[in-house]
Amino acid sequence: MNMNEIGTPRKAFGIVWAAELVAPAIYVVIGHSFIKGGAIGAFAAGNSMLLKATLATGAVVFIAGFVFPQMRLNDAAFQKKGGADEAAQYVFTTGLISLGMFETVPLLALVWGFVARDLTYLVPSAVIAMIAIIFIRGQINMSFDRVESLFPNGRG
Repeated sequence: MNMNEIGTPRKAFGIVWAAELVAPAIYVVIGHSFIKGGAIGAFAAGNSMLLKATLATGAVVFIAGFVFPQMRLNDAAFQKKGGADEAAQYVFTTGLISLGMFETVPLLALVWGFVARDLTYLVPSAVIAMIAIIFIRGQINMSFDRVESLFPNGRG
């Protein structure tokens, strides 16, 4: 197997990663374009339990974004895949799921902004998501590197 073949999932992840890195900023632009002022609306003021549930859901999913790849990306899982291509695809898929988990936080804040007319949490959640997305890239790249070292000839 040519080592350039394993680069395809890595390159694809890099492209998706770049798009996901920009997405929280787009959520902020959308929120501030459609919701003027940012004052807490009557709905938000009367529904603090809904806000707490939304924030708790976002926090759990966000934490899962870091834990999920830690649980899945290990040598035993790579060996089970049987080859470099399959293991690299496994890393790619796990990375996509993790990125999706990070995107949930600002997306929930945007939905909350539309429902409650409250943008208080949109910018902080977008910044936190962007930082997490930056950090997860290193973990996913290390997993791609590990796959390359486990399968130097394409098969284990």
